[in-house]
Amino acid sequence: MAFKQPEHCYVPPVGGRHYSKSTSMSKTALVIHGGISRGAFAVGAIQKLMEIRPDLHFDILSGGGAGSLIIPFVALKEIRPLIEIFTTKHNRDIIKKFALSERIQEASILDASPLWALLDHYYNHNLYNRLCASGKELYFNTMCLQTHAMTVFSPSINPVITPLCAQRRFENYDQFLRVLLACACQPVLLPPIRIFPQEEPIRQYIDAGPREYAGIEMAILAGATEVFVLLQSPVTHAVENKEYHDIYSILQEALEIFTADTANNLHITPNLYNEGLRYIQDVKKKIMQQGVPASLIEDWFDTGKTDNPFYNKRPVRLHIIRPELPLGGGPDGLSFDPTLMQEMLTKGEQAMESHLTLA
Repeated sequence: MAFKQPEHCYVPPVGGRHYSKSTSMSKTALVIHGGISRGAFAVGAIQKLMEIRPDLHFDILSGGGAGSLIIPFVALKEIRPLIEIFTTKHNRDIIKKFALSERIQEASILDASPLWALLDHYYNHNLYNRLCASGKELYFNTMCLQTHAMTVFSPSINPVITPLCAQRRFENYDQFLRVLLACACQPVLLPPIRIFPQEEPIRQYIDAGPREYAGIEMAILAGATEVFVLLQSPVTHAVENKEYHDIYSILQEALEIFTADTANNLHITPNLYNEGLRYIQDVKKKIMQQGVPASLIEDWFDTGKTDNPFYNKRPVRLHIIRPELPLGGGPDGLSFDPTLMQEMLTKGEQAMESHLTLA
């Protein structure tokens, strides 16, 4: 297959972020993070969301890890393939395991060739073509080993989010599959991926990991006014009374800690953003009560600077759905047990139903 050369990699400028003027049209975003087999929780949550709010359409979809495998089908409003992927597969369908001593000279502990075959089966040319024609804003989150930059792949470049991360565009089906594989490849456990194999200098990509928090901020920058965030890390961590002896288990647990920290920090930036907007609105109302015309107040608050993060923005309605307790699936989410994943899916349905009932 012939490979096209990628377009220029957009690197975020040094200094303040530049927020574009939002449009009057509201946008709804979906952000899904990590978990691999634990993506079954997100699939269950989405299935319940589609059932309760069938009129809901996502304009913006951002994914990392298992989330990157989920958002293509959600963009097309297809849930059945996701249920099959996340409730019927075994370890042999995703990875090949080896003794650690056999992989010392390799790029990863595990072999991801079965996962590549699975992607090629479910994410076919037809899906790729429909996805590119859907008009949805799709963001697949990775991290580049060579540049250390969080790099977002998409069918098109959106200048609005360039201050936040590097952007690259995939241009054909093969590159699309490589993007999905890179998003799912946890470093050391699975190999880094060259999305553009003929590119020089070499660039290898892995799961965005601890930098995935940016998915929410990307959605806000792109104009989202309502954001659904699906996480697989639990609210409460189960304390274990055991000693870790081998390298593999220590690595797995360390990755779990990093993921948990990411999930706990996700809501900080958008909450500060919302609080800032509400504060500004309260101040404007107070000034207006003193008889100052609204047009003059708006003029006072318009500094004319493009890096004003609150310019023409509205508070974002944020939904964060995550399990209360650990889902299982191994610390790295690379243990595939259909029975356990079906339980995860059910927990996702319950969590979403509970959230929508209280919202």
